[in-house]
Amino acid sequence: MKGLKYTLLLAGAMALGCGGSNGVSGFPDPPVSSLLLPTGPGIPGGTLMRTLRAGDTWEYDVKGTMLREEYDASSSQISKNSGPVTGTLVRTLSAVSFEGVPAFKMTDALTYKLNGGLISVEVLETYLSQEPSGAITMLGRRQNKVDFDGADQPWLPAAFSAGANVGGFGRFVNTPSYRAANFDDSSAFSVTGAGAVAATTGAAFDTWRAVHVSSLKANWPVIAWARNAGVVTTGFIFDTREDISTTDDWSPVLGAPVKRKYGSSRQDSVIQNDVNYQPPVFDVNGVLTTPESVSYTYHTIKRTLDLEMVLKQRSLQ
Repeated sequence: MKGLKYTLLLAGAMALGCGGSNGVSGFPDPPVSSLLLPTGPGIPGGTLMRTLRAGDTWEYDVKGTMLREEYDASSSQISKNSGPVTGTLVRTLSAVSFEGVPAFKMTDALTYKLNGGLISVEVLETYLSQEPSGAITMLGRRQNKVDFDGADQPWLPAAFSAGANVGGFGRFVNTPSYRAANFDDSSAFSVTGAGAVAATTGAAFDTWRAVHVSSLKANWPVIAWARNAGVVTTGFIFDTREDISTTDDWSPVLGAPVKRKYGSSRQDSVIQNDVNYQPPVFDVNGVLTTPESVSYTYHTIKRTLDLEMVLKQRSLQ
């Protein structure tokens, strides 16, 4: 299956969008302390969200299944790879300055093997602020190694009880403007009731069962590629769509789920050949005769994940 061809005619100039300051980002920061405590014995889950601190770290055992559909340029066909997944997810909090305001960066580093093969690592960074009440707001995200910011979205509640819920819609804008893009995140977090999760040793964890759904969408305006064809090359991801659904057993006093069932469906559109930009053509009287155009060939990568994550150890500052 060959890549898809796309050509767009642009009737005149368009604005690229506003610039702005990026949040500080990067790969996972090392935890402040390498000492990770065992999960058991069981502890009360509490109702109030933990006061987060830089260096807080949670490590999860991960298992489940994955399906990948990816374009193979050598054979011009779609290849499929599916099977069991095993690995770990390490969540780390670090202190950052986000648009000049103190904030947290939550780094989720998923390290896994598909079918026992090569190790893969995926990193998602989320920028957060915590109110004195304990409520947590999402300030921005880092998706596909690109920073998005510019919105405040309620994310986690200050207190857990049956029926507690929080969520909403956030539109995050990528900067600088030469790569202007929108990243839309629509999410809902709802506590359905109390529960319990067996600990490694001792009494079970008291937890709160919570359902979280999130729909992520990143779109890169074509005009941004046309104006800056030099930075858009083969392999560039220009469109991402992901739907996530989790069922969590939360321990608010730990600031994290003890157990999580995670499902996601994601599709990335990837440039197969470099963008070809043709500028507009005007006649001697300044009349537009040929609109500017941009063309490119792309393919899609699809991935479906069904995972179970169980808290293995933690280091809380």
